[in-house]
Amino acid sequence: IKQSTARTQHICMKQAINVIGSNTKANNLTAKFVEKKMLQNVSKITTINDYLKNFKSLLKYAYTNNMIDSLHRFPDLSEREKIKDKYLEPAEAEALLHYMEEHNAEQWYQITKFILLTGMRIGEVLALNKTDISNDYIEVNKTYDKTNRIVTSTKTIDSTRKIYIQEELKELLKRIKLQENFVRRNNKIQSPLLFCNKQGTFVSYDAFEKYLRELSERILDHKINSHTLRHTHASFLLAQGMSIEQISRRLGHKDSQITKDIYLHQTNLLREKDNAAINSIKLLS
Repeated sequence: IKQSTARTQHICMKQAINVIGSNTKANNLTAKFVEKKMLQNVSKITTINDYLKNFKSLLKYAYTNNMIDSLHRFPDLSEREKIKDKYLEPAEAEALLHYMEEHNAEQWYQITKFILLTGMRIGEVLALNKTDISNDYIEVNKTYDKTNRIVTSTKTIDSTRKIYIQEELKELLKRIKLQENFVRRNNKIQSPLLFCNKQGTFVSYDAFEKYLRELSERILDHKINSHTLRHTHASFLLAQGMSIEQISRRLGHKDSQITKDIYLHQTNLLREKDNAAINSIKLLS
């Protein structure tokens, strides 16, 4: 696995062990004990799930290598997050962009809209060079690793891809180019990056996520992150009739349960509309 993934998993496992208690006997663990420890010491359900995922991997390794005698099943402690909370409705996306524009958050506006129109991961966006963009395609062949602060290979082999530049995206790229040229000229910046800070280096991953999280909570009443924008791109394409296979190629993955869940959710909504339409029609007199 990638260095960044290994580091993230290592940190997550250490934090999980700290929460459960490093002196706890693995053979004596019960699901209720783990649940109690997690709920007492961790406030966010998503964080608990991250800890559990990595902790269960640790236990599985120990069991496979005869380090412990039994392997308990640890249930997911949270209710499954509602799929509609995984993406934005068009009106919500527009509200975010409108607020950013009205409050002169130009770079955050550009990055947000860029992800909504491409479905790219935030790390892929921050690693983009201007030379990665041609008239018709964006070459996605690297990502910015915020943990180690380096540019590295894409998340998976399938993540290396070409993204077609549709008309909406072309217009946004023109705006980005004009704005970036203005800012770089004023600050005497020379940088190969499509998006850069005032020093010509990488835009802060954490600053963007923090802004997005706080703004969405304030104007949408629920928190989102950059991955929500990626899922939103998928939902927009699904609503326009594109297949899961087409969308997966654009997003850069072989299989996505989230994309399938969004597809199912959208299909159910359409079915309800179809049923309502049929109800309003009298077929036979």
